[in-house]
Amino acid sequence: MSTGTDDLPIHDLVRQFPDRAFRWLLELPENVRGLLKLAGLPFVDELDFANMRPVKLSTIHDNLREEIQDVLHEAPLRVAPERTISVYILAEHSSTKMPTARTDLLRGMGNAWLEQELEWERQDTARGERRPKPVVSGVLYTGDDPWEEPPQLAEQLRLPTGIAEYVPSFRMFYVDPARLPEQVLSLSDEPFAWLLSLFKVAKAPREVFLTAFRGVLERLSTLPHRLARQQKRLALIADVMAYHRRPPAERETISGIISDITPRLPALEEVNVVAQTIVEYYLEQGLQRGRQDTLLHLLTHRFGAVPPDLTEKVRSIRDLARLDDLLVRLVDAAGLDDLGLN
Repeated sequence: MSTGTDDLPIHDLVRQFPDRAFRWLLELPENVRGLLKLAGLPFVDELDFANMRPVKLSTIHDNLREEIQDVLHEAPLRVAPERTISVYILAEHSSTKMPTARTDLLRGMGNAWLEQELEWERQDTARGERRPKPVVSGVLYTGDDPWEEPPQLAEQLRLPTGIAEYVPSFRMFYVDPARLPEQVLSLSDEPFAWLLSLFKVAKAPREVFLTAFRGVLERLSTLPHRLARQQKRLALIADVMAYHRRPPAERETISGIISDITPRLPALEEVNVVAQTIVEYYLEQGLQRGRQDTLLHLLTHRFGAVPPDLTEKVRSIRDLARLDDLLVRLVDAAGLDDLGLN
């Protein structure tokens, strides 16, 4: 499958779910609008989402770009279409708690402003005409562990009042489906909210989840053709989520629901690829774990107890070829340093 605007390789989607999947979803202005509405931002209706455009930060190296989970958009204001006033939307997704969320967002905001300065330089904009654009930032959290909105930096640093007032402070939006009332998600006219309703019941009893799953796909099947891109992406992520988060015993029923709705929702035709990729993913995970266990066992046998940080590095290696190479190098290694893991 291609890596164009409307497609994401299924292998990446499955292996980096849900973080990469939400980045893919938030590339679409329609989904960004849904997120901001759920966040309750009072100025959402003032943004011109029809002319929203993604911003590619030139300060981020291409090799690192795919590892970053935040998405940056520029949206003009409806009230001043003839002016260059815009709002940057920095949306970051996380499936785990982020103690450094505010500092991460502050760094992202700084990168957005730096990009504005670079653009002024490229266009040779006069100093007196350089007006910084506001940056609105926040986090979408879909983890299982309860998490409150991160406190302000001064509070995190436990600074006395005299110093705290000199530390940057800003308001962020924060969306956690588990904390949103069911009626907010189910009654919303935003399809993005329908998808998040599945994450709210990800650990619910079988019938509760399956009923919600069918309901979301049914609603997505009613979207007009002009929203075909959004429909496809939301449907695929709903399916991957069901296969990824629910017990294997439910997969046959999930497949049956998908088959029932596929005639009305053509995007579901790709789900067979999704299901097969998930099977391959779990098989690969088993092979990775086996290689890691073998390498750690041999390291302990050769050099004694393996330091915790080195154990963590070995567990983080997912490339089977890399693990095999380390096993070969271990044969002649005189010490841990010879493996190049430090």
